Amino acid sequence: MRADSKQVHSTNMTRITILFSVTLFVFSLLILNQVAIAQNNSHSTQSKDKLDQNISIRAEDENLTDFILKLCQKEQLVPPNHFELLQHKKISINISDKPLRTLFEKLLEDYFLSFDIRNDSLLVKNHIPLEDVRFYDPDGNFITPNTGFLLDKHSKRSKIILKFRLASNLIVIPIQINNSDTLNFIFDTGIHFPIVTEFPYMRRLNLNYLKSYEIKGWGLDQPIKAYHSAGNVITTGAITARNQDIQFIPHENLQLSYILGIPIYGLIGGNLFQNFIVTINYSENKITLIPSERFHLKVGKHDIKLPIEIINTRPYVRITVVTDKSKEVPVKLLLDTGASDAMFLIAESDKRLGIPQKALHNLLGKGLTGELYGRKARYQSINIGNLKIKDPIIAFPDSVYAIPIIEANDRNGTLGSEILRRFEVTLDYQDSLLILRPNRHLNDPFNYSMSGIEVSNPLPGYPIFVISNIRKNSTAMEAGLKEGDRIVRINSLSSKELSIDQINALLQMKENKIIRMTINRNGKQIRTSFKLRKEL
Repeated sequence: MRADSKQVHSTNMTRITILFSVTLFVFSLLILNQVAIAQNNSHSTQSKDKLDQNISIRAEDENLTDFILKLCQKEQLVPPNHFELLQHKKISINISDKPLRTLFEKLLEDYFLSFDIRNDSLLVKNHIPLEDVRFYDPDGNFITPNTGFLLDKHSKRSKIILKFRLASNLIVIPIQINNSDTLNFIFDTGIHFPIVTEFPYMRRLNLNYLKSYEIKGWGLDQPIKAYHSAGNVITTGAITARNQDIQFIPHENLQLSYILGIPIYGLIGGNLFQNFIVTINYSENKITLIPSERFHLKVGKHDIKLPIEIINTRPYVRITVVTDKSKEVPVKLLLDTGASDAMFLIAESDKRLGIPQKALHNLLGKGLTGELYGRKARYQSINIGNLKIKDPIIAFPDSVYAIPIIEANDRNGTLGSEILRRFEVTLDYQDSLLILRPNRHLNDPFNYSMSGIEVSNPLPGYPIFVISNIRKNSTAMEAGLKEGDRIVRINSLSSKELSIDQINALLQMKENKIIRMTINRNGKQIRTSFKLRKEL
């Protein structure tokens, strides 16, 4: 693996471990059973039985072609007809009384090959070494290096419009990977490679050239296995990005669907749109893409024009915050559409960035290292250009989580979607420019859960909502609610009439609003009520 790829992996892992902690991403359990052995969506029962049959086989510096022939003879399989894929490969392996799938996983990991059994035939998928794969498509044809999304060369369109869905302030766009079904991905300007997080759906993507690597670092008791895939084709609307690297990270804390309540397959970075001027219209739920050579800058009377710094394909912006003690502090922030909060600040990054005394200690989310905590508090304002946004709620991760960010990044924190959604946002990657046009949401109040509970949806798409976290000494805890309680009814609305966004809105409605809730605990229905209490 190339050194620059390792650096990107490291940077992305820091983001996943820490930055996810200040979004609404509260992830749930995922167990990795097998890894990308078959690249098709359906398998016969017979093929599955074959994969689960135990096998004992040994090779010592043996030609891989000979080894595969020996395996096929032993298991009564028709050998593959692409032996040129296996040339010049040697294998040393010792499998004793383990399922055949274990052998194939080992071959995938060590020899960069994936295998499938179909109708008693062994199929082998061609894999080019990772250092060369950027220049070949899945059929072995030479192509140009990764350039991000491009219009079809015959297209005469002056712009592309992508409709999106907004879920907990996060932009959900439809994409296809390698001619897959249309899938929901979070549009996230804070990442480099696209990241697939949901293992149950991974096989639908037909990912190419899977190669395993280990994530090591701060807070991890054991290394976490992840996978790098190259040479993929990603499509959204009328634009296509070829030869794309994708990371697949099968980890129990990285399921996005549960917290958003809709199926989410992963995240896609803003850098893939670098050939376009990207305008995000939060009010109309659409992204407009204009090829850079066709864009003519028009700055309106109330528009705010700011320079951005592009570091490792990520945009950074400099603005000013005014603390609760009236100190004006300039800050450098990652511009991040994948963070649902307004802002997170690392207090330790600047001694002037103090945490207000009136603050709530809360679970901020989960990362690879588990639950991540910090405080939420209000500052006097966030100043962007000559615009002052008053009384924002800032998330401050606890110092134990903040220190790795300080060590890995020259920044003070992140500017998230609770701020960005108040504007029409235009990003010009090539000219390093950000234009913010205020919309009707500019003066919306900054809200939070005045109940003290967070809700997840363990079966996305079905009306099953569970209390996943409850703040200590909160009004909901005082009413007897507990983690794991399943919500049956809130006020006059049954769970069948609700979504996660609607539940969050109800729990942020207004101070002293009475919430009557029916929950199911261990098969028994319990009714309780509480008042929403303002603590910030």
